[in-house]
Amino acid sequence: MKPLHILIVAYDFPPVGGIGVSRASKFTRYLTESGCHVSVLTNAHGLGHTYDHELMRRDIPENVRITRLGGERLTSFHHHKAGKKNSRARDWLLYCYNVAVNVDVYGEWYRSIKKHLSNIVQECAPDCVITTSPPHSTHLIGYHLSKQFNIPWVMDIRDSMVDSVDGKKNITQILTRRSFSCWENRFSQQADAIVTVSDPIATNMQQRHQFCDKSKFHTVFNGFDKSDFDTVVCHTENEHPAKLELCYAGTFLGNRQPDVFISAVNKLVADGSVNPEDIKLLFLGNYDKATKDAISQVNKEVELELPGFVPHAEALKRQARSHILLLITAKENSRAAAEVMTGKVFEMMALEKPVLALCHKGPLDDLIQKTGIGQTAPPDNHKKVADRLLAYYLQWKKQGRITIQANEPVISQYSRQRQTRKILTIIERIVEHKKQKN
Repeated sequence: MKPLHILIVAYDFPPVGGIGVSRASKFTRYLTESGCHVSVLTNAHGLGHTYDHELMRRDIPENVRITRLGGERLTSFHHHKAGKKNSRARDWLLYCYNVAVNVDVYGEWYRSIKKHLSNIVQECAPDCVITTSPPHSTHLIGYHLSKQFNIPWVMDIRDSMVDSVDGKKNITQILTRRSFSCWENRFSQQADAIVTVSDPIATNMQQRHQFCDKSKFHTVFNGFDKSDFDTVVCHTENEHPAKLELCYAGTFLGNRQPDVFISAVNKLVADGSVNPEDIKLLFLGNYDKATKDAISQVNKEVELELPGFVPHAEALKRQARSHILLLITAKENSRAAAEVMTGKVFEMMALEKPVLALCHKGPLDDLIQKTGIGQTAPPDNHKKVADRLLAYYLQWKKQGRITIQANEPVISQYSRQRQTRKILTIIERIVEHKKQKN
Protein backbone atom coordinates (compact mmCIF):
# COMPACT_ATOMS: atom_id res chain seq x y z
CA MET A 1 0.00 0.00 0.00
CA LYS A 2 1.41 3.40 -0.98
CA PRO A 3 2.03 5.96 1.80
CA LEU A 4 -1.03 8.00 2.69
CA HIS A 5 -0.99 11.77 2.24
CA ILE A 6 -2.73 13.34 5.25
CA LEU A 7 -3.68 16.99 5.71
CA ILE A 8 -4.04 18.07 9.35
CA VAL A 9 -5.99 21.30 9.90
CA ALA A 10 -5.47 22.96 13.30
CA TYR A 11 -6.11 26.57 14.26
CA ASP A 12 -3.30 26.41 16.84
CA PHE A 13 -0.03 24.73 15.97
CA PRO A 14 3.60 25.06 17.14
CA PRO A 15 5.31 27.35 17.87
CA VAL A 16 2.07 28.29 19.65
CA GLY A 17 2.21 26.61 23.06
CA GLY A 18 -0.33 25.10 25.45
CA ILE A 19 -1.82 21.67 26.12
CA GLY A 20 -4.38 21.99 23.29
CA VAL A 21 -1.63 22.15 20.68
CA SER A 22 -0.04 18.82 21.59
CA ARG A 23 -2.70 16.59 20.00
CA ALA A 24 -2.14 17.99 16.50
CA SER A 25 1.64 18.14 16.92
CA LYS A 26 1.88 14.54 18.18
CA PHE A 27 -0.37 13.25 15.38
CA THR A 28 1.90 15.08 12.95
CA ARG A 29 5.02 13.51 14.41
CA TYR A 30 3.85 9.93 14.76
CA LEU A 31 1.82 9.74 11.55
CA THR A 32 5.01 10.86 9.79
CA GLU A 33 7.05 8.25 11.64
CA SER A 34 4.44 5.66 10.58
CA GLY A 35 5.30 6.37 6.94
CA CYS A 36 2.55 8.87 6.08
CA HIS A 37 3.19 12.11 4.21
CA VAL A 38 1.77 14.81 6.48
CA SER A 39 0.92 18.41 5.61
CA VAL A 40 -0.43 20.95 8.07
CA LEU A 41 -2.73 23.92 7.52
CA THR A 42 -2.82 26.47 10.34
CA ASN A 43 -3.49 30.16 10.82
CA ALA A 44 -0.81 32.82 10.36
CA HIS A 45 -1.95 35.20 13.10
CA GLY A 46 -2.01 33.36 16.44
CA LEU A 47 -1.71 36.61 18.38
CA GLY A 48 -2.34 36.69 22.10
CA HIS A 49 -1.03 33.15 22.58
CA THR A 50 1.88 31.84 24.55
CA TYR A 51 4.74 30.53 22.43
CA ASP A 52 6.95 27.50 22.90
CA HIS A 53 9.48 27.35 20.07
CA GLU A 54 11.01 24.14 21.40
CA LEU A 55 7.87 22.27 20.23
CA MET A 56 8.80 22.83 16.58
CA ARG A 57 12.23 21.32 17.06
CA ARG A 58 11.06 18.42 19.18
CA ASP A 59 7.77 17.34 17.58
CA ILE A 60 7.60 18.49 13.96
CA PRO A 61 9.67 16.53 11.40
CA GLU A 62 11.52 18.68 8.86
CA ASN A 63 9.75 17.07 5.90
CA VAL A 64 6.31 18.16 7.10
CA ARG A 65 4.82 20.86 4.87
CA ILE A 66 3.26 23.63 6.99
CA THR A 67 1.01 26.23 5.37
CA ARG A 68 0.22 29.26 7.53
CA LEU A 69 -2.61 31.35 6.11
CA GLY A 70 -5.24 33.88 7.14
CA GLY A 71 -6.61 35.03 10.46
CA GLU A 72 -5.74 38.71 10.00
CA ARG A 73 -9.20 39.96 10.96
CA LEU A 74 -9.04 38.05 14.25
CA THR A 75 -6.13 40.20 15.44
CA SER A 76 -8.37 42.51 17.49
CA PHE A 77 -10.09 39.52 19.09
CA HIS A 78 -6.76 38.03 20.19
CA HIS A 79 -5.62 41.41 21.53
CA HIS A 80 -8.87 41.66 23.50
CA LYS A 81 -8.33 38.18 25.00
CA ALA A 82 -4.79 39.18 25.94
CA GLY A 83 -6.12 42.16 27.89
CA LYS A 84 -5.09 44.82 25.39
CA LYS A 85 -7.25 47.82 24.56
CA ASN A 86 -9.67 47.44 21.68
CA SER A 87 -13.23 48.31 20.83
CA ARG A 88 -15.40 45.90 22.82
CA ALA A 89 -18.41 46.89 20.73
CA ARG A 90 -16.54 45.94 17.56
CA ASP A 91 -15.49 42.61 19.07
CA TRP A 92 -19.07 41.88 20.14
CA LEU A 93 -20.42 42.63 16.66
CA LEU A 94 -17.73 40.40 15.14
CA TYR A 95 -18.70 37.66 17.60
CA CYS A 96 -22.43 37.86 16.77
CA TYR A 97 -21.73 37.78 13.04
CA ASN A 98 -19.50 34.75 13.30
CA VAL A 99 -21.82 32.78 15.61
CA ALA A 100 -24.61 33.27 13.08
CA VAL A 101 -22.57 32.58 9.95
CA ASN A 102 -19.30 30.85 10.81
CA VAL A 103 -19.96 28.57 13.83
CA ASP A 104 -17.87 30.76 16.18
CA VAL A 105 -15.71 33.86 16.13
CA TYR A 106 -12.75 31.89 14.75
CA GLY A 107 -14.82 31.01 11.68
CA GLU A 108 -13.44 34.18 10.12
CA TRP A 109 -10.26 32.17 9.57
CA TYR A 110 -12.12 29.77 7.25
CA ARG A 111 -13.63 32.68 5.30
CA SER A 112 -10.22 34.28 4.88
CA ILE A 113 -8.60 31.15 3.40
CA LYS A 114 -11.51 29.55 1.56
CA LYS A 115 -10.31 30.82 -1.82
CA HIS A 116 -6.92 29.16 -1.25
CA LEU A 117 -8.22 25.68 -0.39
CA SER A 118 -8.31 24.38 -3.96
CA ASN A 119 -4.64 25.30 -4.39
CA ILE A 120 -3.77 23.58 -1.12
CA VAL A 121 -5.54 20.42 -2.29
CA GLN A 122 -3.62 20.49 -5.58
CA GLU A 123 -0.29 20.97 -3.81
CA CYS A 124 -0.82 18.45 -1.00
CA ALA A 125 -3.03 15.91 -2.84
CA PRO A 126 -4.39 14.59 0.48
CA ASP A 127 -5.90 11.10 0.75
CA CYS A 128 -7.53 12.24 3.99
CA VAL A 129 -8.06 15.43 5.98
CA ILE A 130 -8.16 15.66 9.79
CA THR A 131 -9.65 18.77 11.37
CA THR A 132 -9.21 19.16 15.11
CA SER A 133 -11.20 21.41 17.44
CA PRO A 134 -11.69 23.63 19.35
CA PRO A 135 -12.20 26.09 17.85
CA HIS A 136 -15.07 24.14 16.31
CA SER A 137 -15.23 26.35 13.23
CA THR A 138 -12.06 24.55 12.12
CA HIS A 139 -14.40 21.82 10.90
CA LEU A 140 -15.76 24.20 8.26
CA ILE A 141 -12.56 23.47 6.35
CA GLY A 142 -13.03 19.71 6.57
CA TYR A 143 -16.67 20.09 5.61
CA HIS A 144 -15.72 22.16 2.56
CA LEU A 145 -12.96 19.79 1.43
CA SER A 146 -15.20 16.75 1.87
CA LYS A 147 -18.11 18.21 -0.10
CA GLN A 148 -16.09 20.02 -2.75
CA PHE A 149 -13.35 17.46 -3.41
CA ASN A 150 -14.78 14.22 -1.98
CA ILE A 151 -11.78 13.83 0.36
CA PRO A 152 -12.28 11.43 3.29
CA TRP A 153 -12.70 13.53 6.41
CA VAL A 154 -11.93 12.78 10.08
CA MET A 155 -13.58 15.25 12.46
CA ASP A 156 -11.50 15.26 15.66
CA ILE A 157 -13.19 16.77 18.75
CA ARG A 158 -11.18 17.54 21.88
CA ASP A 159 -14.07 19.29 23.70
CA SER A 160 -17.76 18.71 23.16
CA MET A 161 -19.34 21.13 20.71
CA VAL A 162 -22.77 21.25 22.38
CA ASP A 163 -22.05 20.72 26.08
CA SER A 164 -20.18 23.48 27.92
CA VAL A 165 -18.40 23.05 31.25
CA ASP A 166 -17.89 26.73 32.09
CA GLY A 167 -21.23 26.97 33.88
CA LYS A 168 -22.35 30.17 32.14
CA LYS A 169 -25.99 30.58 31.13
CA ASN A 170 -25.83 34.03 29.51
CA ILE A 171 -27.04 35.10 26.07
CA THR A 172 -23.61 34.44 24.58
CA GLN A 173 -23.67 30.81 25.69
CA ILE A 174 -27.26 30.32 24.52
CA LEU A 175 -26.42 31.64 21.05
CA THR A 176 -23.25 29.56 20.91
CA ARG A 177 -24.97 26.34 21.93
CA ARG A 178 -27.71 26.76 19.30
CA SER A 179 -25.14 27.49 16.64
CA PHE A 180 -23.02 24.51 17.63
CA SER A 181 -26.05 22.20 17.64
CA CYS A 182 -26.92 23.11 14.07
CA TRP A 183 -23.37 22.85 12.84
CA GLU A 184 -22.65 19.63 14.69
CA ASN A 185 -25.60 18.08 12.89
CA ARG A 186 -24.28 19.14 9.48
CA PHE A 187 -20.72 18.09 10.27
CA SER A 188 -21.77 14.69 11.62
CA GLN A 189 -23.68 13.85 8.47
CA GLN A 190 -20.78 14.80 6.20
CA ALA A 191 -17.77 13.46 8.14
CA ASP A 192 -16.51 9.97 7.31
CA ALA A 193 -15.31 9.43 10.89
CA ILE A 194 -15.83 11.30 14.16
CA VAL A 195 -13.06 10.99 16.72
CA THR A 196 -13.33 12.23 20.32
CA VAL A 197 -11.01 12.20 23.34
CA SER A 198 -13.43 10.45 25.72
CA ASP A 199 -16.10 7.77 25.48
CA PRO A 200 -18.91 9.96 26.94
CA ILE A 201 -18.42 12.62 24.24
CA ALA A 202 -18.70 9.92 21.55
CA THR A 203 -21.72 8.30 23.25
CA ASN A 204 -23.59 11.59 23.67
CA MET A 205 -22.91 12.52 20.05
CA GLN A 206 -24.25 9.14 18.93
CA GLN A 207 -27.43 9.77 20.87
CA ARG A 208 -27.85 13.21 19.31
CA HIS A 209 -27.21 11.88 15.80
CA GLN A 210 -28.85 8.48 15.61
CA PHE A 211 -29.10 8.83 11.83
CA CYS A 212 -25.33 8.21 11.72
CA ASP A 213 -23.91 4.72 11.69
CA LYS A 214 -22.42 3.85 15.09
CA SER A 215 -19.22 2.74 13.38
CA LYS A 216 -18.55 6.39 12.52
CA PHE A 217 -17.81 7.30 16.17
CA HIS A 218 -14.45 6.56 17.80
CA THR A 219 -12.46 7.44 20.91
CA VAL A 220 -8.75 8.20 20.55
CA PHE A 221 -7.27 9.41 23.83
CA ASN A 222 -4.63 12.11 24.05
CA GLY A 223 -1.90 10.06 25.72
CA PHE A 224 1.68 10.80 26.72
CA ASP A 225 4.92 10.83 24.77
CA LYS A 226 7.83 9.14 26.54
CA SER A 227 10.32 11.21 24.57
CA ASP A 228 9.01 14.35 26.31
CA PHE A 229 10.48 12.98 29.53
CA ASP A 230 13.99 12.17 28.30
CA THR A 231 15.48 15.10 30.21
CA VAL A 232 13.03 14.99 33.11
CA VAL A 233 14.30 13.51 36.35
CA CYS A 234 11.96 13.11 39.31
CA HIS A 235 13.33 14.59 42.52
CA THR A 236 14.86 12.47 45.22
CA GLU A 237 13.18 12.78 48.57
CA ASN A 238 16.02 14.82 50.10
CA GLU A 239 15.79 17.60 47.49
CA HIS A 240 12.84 19.23 49.28
CA PRO A 241 13.06 17.89 52.83
CA ALA A 242 11.27 20.81 54.50
CA LYS A 243 8.36 21.42 52.10
CA LEU A 244 5.54 19.36 50.65
CA GLU A 245 5.28 20.86 47.15
CA LEU A 246 2.01 20.76 45.21
CA CYS A 247 2.09 21.80 41.55
CA TYR A 248 -0.71 22.89 39.22
CA ALA A 249 0.16 23.39 35.54
CA GLY A 250 -2.45 24.89 33.25
CA THR A 251 -5.15 27.51 32.93
CA PHE A 252 -8.31 28.39 34.84
CA LEU A 253 -11.46 29.23 32.93
CA GLY A 254 -15.15 29.74 33.64
CA ASN A 255 -16.27 27.27 36.32
CA ARG A 256 -12.80 25.72 36.66
CA GLN A 257 -11.25 27.78 39.44
CA PRO A 258 -8.76 27.32 42.31
CA ASP A 259 -10.97 28.65 45.13
CA VAL A 260 -12.17 25.29 46.52
CA PHE A 261 -8.64 23.94 46.71
CA ILE A 262 -7.33 27.13 48.34
CA SER A 263 -10.23 27.00 50.81
CA ALA A 264 -9.36 23.38 51.66
CA VAL A 265 -5.73 24.32 52.37
CA ASN A 266 -6.83 27.20 54.58
CA LYS A 267 -9.23 24.94 56.49
CA LEU A 268 -6.47 22.44 57.28
CA VAL A 269 -4.20 25.26 58.45
CA ALA A 270 -6.94 26.90 60.53
CA ASP A 271 -7.85 23.74 62.42
CA GLY A 272 -4.23 22.87 63.07
CA SER A 273 -4.15 19.73 60.92
CA VAL A 274 -1.37 21.10 58.72
CA ASN A 275 1.63 23.26 59.51
CA PRO A 276 1.54 26.01 56.84
CA GLU A 277 5.33 26.22 56.85
CA ASP A 278 5.40 22.62 55.55
CA ILE A 279 3.50 23.53 52.36
CA LYS A 280 4.57 25.06 49.05
CA LEU A 281 2.09 25.74 46.24
CA LEU A 282 3.31 26.17 42.65
CA PHE A 283 0.96 27.38 39.90
CA LEU A 284 2.35 27.35 36.35
CA GLY A 285 0.39 29.38 33.81
CA ASN A 286 -0.73 32.81 32.65
CA TYR A 287 -3.51 33.96 34.97
CA ASP A 288 -5.66 37.07 35.01
CA LYS A 289 -5.85 39.32 38.07
CA ALA A 290 -9.00 37.66 39.43
CA THR A 291 -7.39 34.21 39.35
CA LYS A 292 -4.17 35.46 40.94
CA ASP A 293 -6.22 37.15 43.67
CA ALA A 294 -8.12 33.89 44.32
CA ILE A 295 -4.87 31.91 44.60
CA SER A 296 -3.36 34.58 46.84
CA GLN A 297 -6.13 34.02 49.40
CA VAL A 298 -4.12 31.08 50.69
CA ASN A 299 -2.76 31.42 54.22
CA LYS A 300 0.19 33.84 54.16
CA GLU A 301 2.48 31.35 55.90
CA VAL A 302 2.11 28.92 52.97
CA GLU A 303 4.85 29.41 50.41
CA LEU A 304 3.35 30.41 47.06
CA GLU A 305 5.07 30.64 43.67
CA LEU A 306 3.43 32.05 40.52
CA PRO A 307 6.12 32.14 37.81
CA GLY A 308 3.65 32.56 34.93
CA PHE A 309 3.79 30.57 31.70
CA VAL A 310 6.80 28.31 31.23
CA PRO A 311 7.65 26.19 28.15
CA HIS A 312 6.31 22.65 28.12
CA ALA A 313 9.66 20.99 28.84
CA GLU A 314 10.25 23.26 31.84
CA ALA A 315 6.70 22.62 33.11
CA LEU A 316 7.37 18.87 33.07
CA LYS A 317 10.61 19.38 35.01
CA ARG A 318 8.86 21.51 37.63
CA GLN A 319 6.11 18.92 38.02
CA ALA A 320 8.67 16.13 38.32
CA ARG A 321 10.33 17.96 41.21
CA SER A 322 7.03 18.35 43.06
CA HIS A 323 5.51 15.85 45.48
CA ILE A 324 1.85 16.13 44.41
CA LEU A 325 0.36 17.08 41.03
CA LEU A 326 -2.91 19.02 41.13
CA LEU A 327 -5.68 18.57 38.58
CA ILE A 328 -8.70 20.87 38.88
CA THR A 329 -11.82 20.59 36.71
CA ALA A 330 -15.11 22.51 36.57
CA LYS A 331 -17.19 22.64 39.74
CA GLU A 332 -20.53 22.21 37.97
CA ASN A 333 -21.66 18.57 38.06
CA SER A 334 -23.22 18.27 34.61
CA ARG A 335 -23.14 15.98 31.62
CA ALA A 336 -20.47 18.22 30.13
CA ALA A 337 -18.30 17.86 33.24
CA ALA A 338 -18.66 14.08 33.04
CA GLU A 339 -17.31 14.16 29.47
CA VAL A 340 -14.03 15.85 30.40
CA MET A 341 -10.78 13.98 29.72
CA THR A 342 -8.05 16.57 30.07
CA GLY A 343 -4.79 15.88 28.28
CA LYS A 344 -2.80 16.83 31.40
CA VAL A 345 -3.73 13.57 33.15
CA PHE A 346 -1.74 11.51 30.65
CA GLU A 347 1.47 13.40 31.34
CA MET A 348 0.82 12.84 35.03
CA MET A 349 0.64 9.11 34.29
CA ALA A 350 4.05 9.21 32.67
CA LEU A 351 5.52 11.12 35.61
CA GLU A 352 4.01 8.57 38.03
CA LYS A 353 3.71 11.24 40.70
CA PRO A 354 0.85 11.26 43.23
CA VAL A 355 -2.15 13.11 41.79
CA LEU A 356 -4.83 15.03 43.64
CA ALA A 357 -7.64 15.49 41.12
CA LEU A 358 -10.66 17.64 41.80
CA CYS A 359 -13.16 16.04 39.41
CA HIS A 360 -16.67 14.61 39.37
CA LYS A 361 -17.47 10.97 38.67
CA GLY A 362 -16.81 10.19 35.04
CA PRO A 363 -14.08 8.97 32.69
CA LEU A 364 -11.37 11.12 34.30
CA ASP A 365 -12.10 9.78 37.78
CA ASP A 366 -12.30 6.23 36.40
CA LEU A 367 -8.95 6.58 34.63
CA ILE A 368 -7.17 7.87 37.73
CA GLN A 369 -8.52 4.98 39.77
CA LYS A 370 -7.73 2.41 37.08
CA THR A 371 -4.13 3.59 36.66
CA GLY A 372 -3.56 3.97 40.40
CA ILE A 373 -1.87 7.36 40.06
CA GLY A 374 -3.67 9.17 42.85
CA GLN A 375 -6.77 10.36 44.66
CA THR A 376 -9.88 12.21 43.52
CA ALA A 377 -12.43 14.44 45.22
CA PRO A 378 -15.48 16.33 43.92
CA PRO A 379 -14.36 19.83 42.84
CA ASP A 380 -17.26 21.46 44.72
CA ASN A 381 -16.72 19.63 48.03
CA HIS A 382 -14.31 21.50 50.32
CA LYS A 383 -14.34 18.81 53.01
CA LYS A 384 -13.48 15.90 50.73
CA VAL A 385 -10.72 17.90 49.03
CA ALA A 386 -9.31 18.71 52.48
CA ASP A 387 -9.55 15.04 53.54
CA ARG A 388 -7.60 13.82 50.49
CA LEU A 389 -4.95 16.49 50.95
CA LEU A 390 -4.62 15.71 54.65
CA ALA A 391 -4.11 12.01 53.93
CA TYR A 392 -1.24 12.85 51.58
CA TYR A 393 0.22 15.29 54.09
CA LEU A 394 0.16 12.80 56.96
CA GLN A 395 1.85 10.14 54.82
CA TRP A 396 4.56 12.63 53.85
CA LYS A 397 5.08 13.66 57.47
CA LYS A 398 5.34 10.06 58.63
CA GLN A 399 7.36 8.52 55.80
CA GLY A 400 9.07 11.50 54.19
CA ARG A 401 7.48 10.57 50.87
CA ILE A 402 4.15 9.69 49.24
CA THR A 403 3.75 6.33 47.51
CA ILE A 404 1.28 5.26 44.84
CA GLN A 405 0.59 1.92 43.20
CA ALA A 406 0.77 2.85 39.51
CA ASN A 407 -0.63 0.22 37.16
CA GLU A 408 2.12 0.07 34.52
CA PRO A 409 0.34 -2.26 32.02
CA VAL A 410 -2.71 0.02 31.97
CA ILE A 411 -0.63 3.21 31.73
CA SER A 412 1.33 1.86 28.76
CA GLN A 413 -1.89 1.69 26.71
CA TYR A 414 -2.04 5.49 26.61
CA SER A 415 1.19 6.28 24.81
CA ARG A 416 0.98 8.74 21.91
CA GLN A 417 2.31 6.07 19.58
CA ARG A 418 -0.53 3.68 20.40
CA GLN A 419 -3.16 6.39 20.11
CA THR A 420 -1.74 7.49 16.74
CA ARG A 421 -1.92 3.90 15.50
CA LYS A 422 -5.61 3.94 16.41
CA ILE A 423 -6.35 7.03 14.34
CA LEU A 424 -4.23 5.70 11.46
CA THR A 425 -6.34 2.54 11.43
CA ILE A 426 -9.47 4.70 11.22
CA ILE A 427 -7.96 6.73 8.38
CA GLU A 428 -6.98 3.63 6.40
CA ARG A 429 -10.49 2.21 6.78
CA ILE A 430 -12.34 5.32 5.57
CA VAL A 431 -9.92 5.88 2.70
CA GLU A 432 -10.41 2.31 1.50
CA HIS A 433 -14.19 2.59 1.96
CA LYS A 434 -14.30 5.78 -0.10
CA LYS A 435 -12.29 4.11 -2.88
CA GLN A 436 -14.72 1.20 -3.01
CA LYS A 437 -17.69 3.57 -3.17
CA ASN A 438 -16.13 5.53 -6.01
